[in-house]
Amino acid sequence: MDIPLRLFIVGALLATNGFFVAAEFALVTARKTRIDALAARGNRSARAILKALEDPNRFISICQLGITMASLALGWIGEETVASLLEAPLAVVLPTNVAGVTSHALAIPFAFAIITFLHISLGEQLPKMIALQLGEATALWTVGPTNLVGVVFRPFIALLYGFIDVLLKLLGLRWEAEHHQAYSVDDLKALIRSTRRGAATADDSENIAERALDFSALHARQVMVPRTEMVAVPSEVSLSRLGELMRLHEHSRYPVYEGSPDNITGIISAKHLVAILSVPGSDEGPFDVRRYMSPPLFIPEAMPAHRLLAELKTQRSHLAIVVDEYGATAGIVSLRDLLDRIAGEVRDEAEAEAPEVQWLSDGSALVDGLALLSDIQEEFHIKLSDVDYDTLGGFVFGRLGRRPAVGDSVEVATYRFAIEEV
Repeated sequence: MDIPLRLFIVGALLATNGFFVAAEFALVTARKTRIDALAARGNRSARAILKALEDPNRFISICQLGITMASLALGWIGEETVASLLEAPLAVVLPTNVAGVTSHALAIPFAFAIITFLHISLGEQLPKMIALQLGEATALWTVGPTNLVGVVFRPFIALLYGFIDVLLKLLGLRWEAEHHQAYSVDDLKALIRSTRRGAATADDSENIAERALDFSALHARQVMVPRTEMVAVPSEVSLSRLGELMRLHEHSRYPVYEGSPDNITGIISAKHLVAILSVPGSDEGPFDVRRYMSPPLFIPEAMPAHRLLAELKTQRSHLAIVVDEYGATAGIVSLRDLLDRIAGEVRDEAEAEAPEVQWLSDGSALVDGLALLSDIQEEFHIKLSDVDYDTLGGFVFGRLGRRPAVGDSVEVATYRFAIEEV
């Protein structure tokens, strides 16, 4: 076989190796949403990709078969071809008495190094980078030829499958039905932060995206206003007293209960109270709050926050009553509470509530006892092992083993949490 033909075969084998590497990486990096859209418009290659995704192990086995065959052939033909090209130049620079044997001996390791370099750069890394950056486009033009190779080598692939299946059973393992990557919340946050493109601080969109990821892990009991902090009114409340409560707390809605807060019967809106109080002499006659209240929405404290948000939207309600496993009132949660968790708290000039964590000039921090443990861990970069508590107050209570008092403190890692106010 002459040298030009051998060089052509080496180039073809490098291209074949690169093709199957690109096909494999393209299948696992292509965005399924885009492939679905193309398939819906009748794209045959997109439909073939979706079919391959149903059994990705088979498709990847075809790619691995192509890569292995191309690599073996490249090592067999390429090394010999490059070595024969190097023998003549080496013979010129070597002493005459040793040129023949020595030039051949030196040509082999040089050829090996050159073929390895070409194999890694052109046959592996370059196609891999193309597939990672152009996943959908690469998958569309590689899926057809790859499936054709799968048809040609179907008996061998079936034999390969059977052999691997036996080995997996001996190891107590099994085939995975799907090829996928599972990302943790921290992985996704790191991915979001990698899009800053050199910016030192996060922008609003990044903060919202990270809060949305945190939101997906929350439950109703973690976002509610606890029973001890909620403002509820008895059903026999007078209009004047109701007006005082509204001016004092400035909430938009108030739960109404019969007997005790464990028996909430409705929700009264401040909007209705304003309309009633604006009528002269309205506070002089009899007043029955039950005439103006709407039915309450009850939800379990274990309900995921994202489902709670959907439920409030479906029921067109702005307030839900959170109940524990015994049916007792655990607290309330508003639509605004949930949206604040995603978009961040937005307060107007009339709201003077302090943030959950206030850093002081001496390096210490003033922390709200109702702050979530997950938020505290992220803010202070510490790991709190107690998973039985949702809030910092509950954590401190559990560590003390009794009701906290001013001056009490607990130490965690290098931090000391001291009680300043109860």
